[in-house]
Amino acid sequence: MYLQIPGGSKLRNHPQSFSKLRGVKAPELGGQTKSELGVRPIGIRIYIGLQFFLLGVSAVYIMQNYMLLAAFLPSKNGNYRSDLKENKKDHIDRFSDEQVLTGHSLLCILYTVTFYGLNYKYQVLPRHTMIWLVFLTFPLFLRLFDLIAYGRKNYR
Repeated sequence: MYLQIPGGSKLRNHPQSFSKLRGVKAPELGGQTKSELGVRPIGIRIYIGLQFFLLGVSAVYIMQNYMLLAAFLPSKNGNYRSDLKENKKDHIDRFSDEQVLTGHSLLCILYTVTFYGLNYKYQVLPRHTMIWLVFLTFPLFLRLFDLIAYGRKNYR
């Protein structure tokens, strides 16, 4: 017995053939597809978990910036002038007038080009995931590099 597939091809009616098609119900699963049962390979689960983790990391940055900007909105029962001075001070305190070291900039370029180039060649992760992964891992890599190369524990 054959199963007619849209497009004209036919499949034999046995479990291995059915499980090769997405959305086709396989008899060994009790008439349900693998995705309906929630069965996913470990690689897919890690990949989805990584995407949600990076989404959470970016959400923290977005929320922090939102809170800093929302503080500039006047409140009903507050003194806007004193609040404005305090908010401006908070923003100015976040600014650093120190220059990034040239070696760190070159290392950043080398790190990103290497990771993006390898990802382009081997298609390990989608671009949007790789961007956030590099954002997350480069400061850690730089800290480790400074610790090994210079023997110092602080960034500067």
